[in-house]
Amino acid sequence: MMINDTATDIYNYDSIPAKMKALVQWGAWTFVEQKDKNGNPKKDKIPIDVKSGRAAKSNDPSTWATFEEAIQYVQKESTCGLAFFTKEPADESELWIYGVDLDDAIDPDTGEFKEWPGAAIQPAEIAARLNSITHFTPSCAGVRIYVISRKPLPPECSANFGPRNPSTGKRPGVEIYGRERF
Repeated sequence: MMINDTATDIYNYDSIPAKMKALVQWGAWTFVEQKDKNGNPKKDKIPIDVKSGRAAKSNDPSTWATFEEAIQYVQKESTCGLAFFTKEPADESELWIYGVDLDDAIDPDTGEFKEWPGAAIQPAEIAARLNSITHFTPSCAGVRIYVISRKPLPPECSANFGPRNPSTGKRPGVEIYGRERF
């Protein structure tokens, strides 16, 4: 398992598999200040089209770029990080790349895995079993693990293990996605 230690430099680029680097499914992301439904300030993560500098869309491949283009943009601009867009493969010769998000799984103060009360499997065990490229999420309260597969999963797979954490806004749980996300 490879976990890098800051939200602003979340990738060890050398640890990204060549199969992922070869795909034109890259961009950048940045934080924007938004208001939640109660009018309170919150940070939201938005994808960036590195070719135009405007917002990218997770369901629009014309706003995606090569790995090299994304790296150049992230290194040149004051953006927060590298984005990988998941998509459904065009045919059976392409691989599925799933994002596995473990929400409210990390103590942001220590960087250590937390326990999910009542969960049959704990975040540290999930990360260890998947043993794939792993990085902190922008909140530093979760991790994202990318998994390469030849098999499709249902469109959305998720499970929550408790109430929403008021400090992160996240519910402890796991979400797996393979299309139209970053």
